[in-house]
Formats: sequence, C-alpha cells, structure tokens
Amino acid sequence: MGYDPLIKAFYYNDKETLILEWEGGLKLAGKLDTIFEEDNGLDDDDEQFEIYDIALFDVSKILTFPAPEYKVENEIVEALQKVDLTKGQGLLEISHYYDKPHKISLEDETVIWEDSEPR
Repeated sequence: MGYDPLIKAFYYNDKETLILEWEGGLKLAGKLDTIFEEDNGLDDDDEQFEIYDIALFDVSKILTFPAPEYKVENEIVEALQKVDLTKGQGLLEISHYYDKPHKISLEDETVIWEDSEPR
C-alpha cells in the first residue's frame, strides 16, 4: 500500500478502537470505517492537482472537549453533537488536509501515529 504514515496508522489498526487527539484538547474514540481517494478539486491537468487518501473515522464517543479558542475542533464537536454516535452517524474525514489530529493511540495508550509537522 502506498499510504502516507497517517493513513497507514488507520489501515494497520482497522479492527482496533482508536483514540484521536488534537492539540486543543479534543479527544475522540472510534474505529476506521473505510479509506478512499479524493482529489483537491483542481483540473487534472493543473500542476497543483493532487490525489490523496482519506480515512473515514466512525466516532463512537467524545472523550474530552476542546478549549473554546480552537475553532476547527469546536466545529467538529458541534457537528458530532447533532448526530447519534451509537448509530454510526458520526463519520469524520481524516487526512493531511482536513481535520488532521495531533496524535493517534490505541485504547491502551500506545501511540501509533504522531504529527511531526510544526503548527
């Protein structure tokens, strides 16, 4: 598989409950639903055109809430609070372009991926 390290963390742990953490304090539990390809919406002959992978994460529980100043994280929480997480309605697209967490761990707190890019 030609997945980047973020997507590989989901792929190789597809049966595990994962804990996703963002820098602002948001912490979600859930499992991988699927992985699919997406593009950045540009014409395929544009030199900026890019295809990338997305992990569709099925959120089962909000473990901790973010600090108020973290706008994107709070928007994620607002969206998740509008659906029934027990019925698989809390799907979140994760990639290097959208909603990238800071860290992914297993339930036993073993870190399987951590963002190495400076913010």
